[in-house]
Amino acid sequence: MKRVVFLYTHPIQYFAPLHQELNKSNICKHIVLFCENTTEGYYDQEFGKRINWDIPLTSGYNFNFLKKSWISILGSFFKYSNFSIAKYLHREETDILIVHGWNYFTAIYAIIIAKTSGVKVWLRAENPYIQEVEKTIFKKYLKKLFLQFGLFKLINKFLYIGQQNKLFYKNFGVKDDRLIFTPYCVDNDRLTKLNSELGPPHQMKNEIGVFQDRFMVLFSGKLIEKKNPMDLLKAFHIASLKKGTLIFLGDGILLNSLKIYVNEHKLNNVIFAGFKNQSELPKYYKAADVFVLPSGNGETWGLVVNEAMNFSLPIITSDRVGSASDLVVTNKNGFTYPLGDVKELARLLNRIELDAEWRKKAGEYSKELIKSYSYPVIINNLKLTLSK
Repeated sequence: MKRVVFLYTHPIQYFAPLHQELNKSNICKHIVLFCENTTEGYYDQEFGKRINWDIPLTSGYNFNFLKKSWISILGSFFKYSNFSIAKYLHREETDILIVHGWNYFTAIYAIIIAKTSGVKVWLRAENPYIQEVEKTIFKKYLKKLFLQFGLFKLINKFLYIGQQNKLFYKNFGVKDDRLIFTPYCVDNDRLTKLNSELGPPHQMKNEIGVFQDRFMVLFSGKLIEKKNPMDLLKAFHIASLKKGTLIFLGDGILLNSLKIYVNEHKLNNVIFAGFKNQSELPKYYKAADVFVLPSGNGETWGLVVNEAMNFSLPIITSDRVGSASDLVVTNKNGFTYPLGDVKELARLLNRIELDAEWRKKAGEYSKELIKSYSYPVIINNLKLTLSK
């Protein structure tokens, strides 16, 4: 049985269930190493508040927190600097190191130590190809030097999370035989169970303070520039939906700007519900009629789209959202629109509001499609590769 070490910066709510399932599968002996312990909560600068997730992040699998070194005080790239990972990366103890991302010191350090110790290195990252297109020629050239002719030479396998991520790797010379599909996903089983336990959508609307006959547009995420919440607010305003209600779940630096816009235009059908923890989200998804993610560059995937699809929701995203190529099938379960095109987003909102029959079919399509983005798919694909 192969011995595998996974490296992350900190415990992540979407990854914990994967390792719980991986532990049950018995396809490898694995341990998860974290550069920082945030299980007791942490201050999220983008949310602008302290976050403490209300689901277990480190139960059901083997893990350890790495000791931080003094150079972490240098910040940025060196924020995560854990020389102690070296003791785990000996050929006698580890066969494969799986690193998530490369933009922090411990990741680069671990890759180098692993290669010099005879340990194979697999990389899982999020970068979508579509967000590379607009970069300057100089930046593209530097990235090509660093990745294609540098870092990627040290990687044995690339675990791609979706089609855009696969295109990203291929753009930097990675061949198909080094690529493994490990889709970005959420805990579909947990969300499906919660969905079945909740009351019907009209009841959930009542619980969150929305009239039963309202067409509910839902946004969930940080209220920051990358997410473009103002685009959605303006589109909702332009659309003038007959019975529309827009709910923003989340917090962040743009909250005041959004509220000012609402007050200036006397919009009485916009609700700022604030940050909601994992256990609170399901009733909002169940109550919604459509989910919108208007994000731009920097939204490498958008796992909130996965969550929404588990509740049979139609989806609208900008064409820059990393998951759009995989999870949004035009006119089947949703639509994409050109980033920043507020008028087109407004048109789509109007179209979806007026077609209840399409919304139902689109929701069913979302529910079926998201089954292919699950932990069992990851585990099966890892099993096939580990057995070779």
